[in-house]
Amino acid sequence: MTRSSVDAEFRSGLDRLRAGAFAEAIPLLRSAVGRDPAHLPAARALATALLHHGDAAGAREALENLTTQTPLCAQAWRLAAQLDWKLGRYDEALKTLERGLARLPHSELLQHQVALFRGARGQAEAGRSNVTLIDPADPDPLDRLVERPDLVTALLELPTTAADIGMLRALAAKLSDLLASQPQHADRHLALARVQLKLADRAAAVRSVQRALRANPDYAEAHRLHANLLADQGHFEPAIQILKKLISAHRDWPDLHCQLADLQRRQGNREQARSHLYTALNLNPNYPRAQELLRRCAA
Repeated sequence: MTRSSVDAEFRSGLDRLRAGAFAEAIPLLRSAVGRDPAHLPAARALATALLHHGDAAGAREALENLTTQTPLCAQAWRLAAQLDWKLGRYDEALKTLERGLARLPHSELLQHQVALFRGARGQAEAGRSNVTLIDPADPDPLDRLVERPDLVTALLELPTTAADIGMLRALAAKLSDLLASQPQHADRHLALARVQLKLADRAAAVRSVQRALRANPDYAEAHRLHANLLADQGHFEPAIQILKKLISAHRDWPDLHCQLADLQRRQGNREQARSHLYTALNLNPNYPRAQELLRRCAA
């Protein structure tokens, strides 16, 4: 069965789960997980359906299997621990997180969850816990974001302040954890690189771009970001060559000509820059970026 058909089965089960039809949801979700044991949203929804249906042991088994199938996915370990916590198994919840940290010792997501649980342990035992547990059927906004690199890119286009640093770090941690078990997703590597740039971690961004290109050597947007990173380090010539190769590979895009022109202008080659800007304007006569760069070349 293809990934798309597994996703369709998952969505059908999730619809029934949200409608409260747990008995109908369970076989659909169990089938989706059986066909794709590493499908985290399906395993999360299956655990929720089983829990609501009165099968706590089955819910624990579903998430335990998920950690076995995806041992390098911090979100899987966190979900299993959260279920134990929800069931009042506080020692087991901490042990699950410790097992996850043994696999992922640098996971900020798991470290944060351990600190949260330890701090709330006394309150939980007294029945006063204010810990917010993430419902497996309703992931938090960052969980939804990491599944959609296009939304990550859209988020990063918004203005950010110092108050957003914590959110960006959490987003980077979630992307890193997801990529540890799904390294073939070039678009997620690129999204992580852009988050790392927002966090001023240029070296990490370079590594993420390189991973994106290993996953997809023809990924034009990754090549473009790589060129910008090289130019920011003063390596204009290799950056320019990257963009020229993209253009020669039938990517005759106005914004690509503008990017190349900007690098040539910064390098001091204004005549070559103007040539590419005129090409951009031939392709799109009303392109403001090309018009602005032409004015800078004339200054």
